[in-house]
Amino acid sequence: MNGISFLIVCYKSEMELGSLVESILYYLDVPKDYIEIIVIDNYGKGREREIVNRLRVDYDIDISYVLSSTNTGYGVGNNLAISYAKYKYACVVNPDVRFVKPFISSVVTNFEDNSNVLAISGKQLSKLSQSYFVRPEYQFPIIKAIFNKLINRVPFVHKYMALSGALTFYDIEKFKEIGLFTDDIFLYCEESDVALRALKKGYEIVYDKDLLYLHLDWHRERVELLSVEILLESVITYSKLNGVSVLSYLLSGVVHSYIKLLKSYLFRYKVDVEYYRKLNSLYRRYLRG
Repeated sequence: MNGISFLIVCYKSEMELGSLVESILYYLDVPKDYIEIIVIDNYGKGREREIVNRLRVDYDIDISYVLSSTNTGYGVGNNLAISYAKYKYACVVNPDVRFVKPFISSVVTNFEDNSNVLAISGKQLSKLSQSYFVRPEYQFPIIKAIFNKLINRVPFVHKYMALSGALTFYDIEKFKEIGLFTDDIFLYCEESDVALRALKKGYEIVYDKDLLYLHLDWHRERVELLSVEILLESVITYSKLNGVSVLSYLLSGVVHSYIKLLKSYLFRYKVDVEYYRKLNSLYRRYLRG
């Protein structure tokens, strides 16, 4: 049986790292010799190194710590982790994910029974429970908001969609063949980029509803404007790299924020008015190019 390298890119993740690793070990359905854990620290000022050392001693596991020289983002951090990986398959997993059932055997079997599969992810249990989403070039005003509410009732279709980036298993050889994560995207939109490049190469991205995981995002109320700006930069980069139009995506953002702004005015939510005014301005700026 082939093993799995767990890749965890951290940025101020000392409150999450230990619990994630313990959930991996608790639901392990193969001997420990079939896994390794590689922690990339993109921050370097927390306790991640100390936590890794403790986990290694407490659980007698193959876990390593790598301090990144600089915070170059999610994709580059995971590419660095892959350069250290020794197994055939990799699990790219966010620190705020927890496993809730045994999983390794079924993932490896899925890969080995389907030679054309590049990536596998599962059903996300979270505030939004968004296990997959429509790629930016297929998002349209009004329809986007409706579809996002119904996404879990619609089957995953690789041609138009991408898997959530919180947890994805990769066949490393195939992943390298399509170029791994691009260095040009700092954060967000990596999943769409990988899904589209896999599609062009003829590889499959698979959604397995029986693979369950918990994503701890219940504390998130509103996306910070800085995060939205990083997202929009990534969407524009994704568009340029892949030769697709994201005009409809940007227009969707303008329309959606206008509706939210109007609602805030009507109900006199002063804080929301200011937020959605700035959000709308941000989308319009990117729409103008």
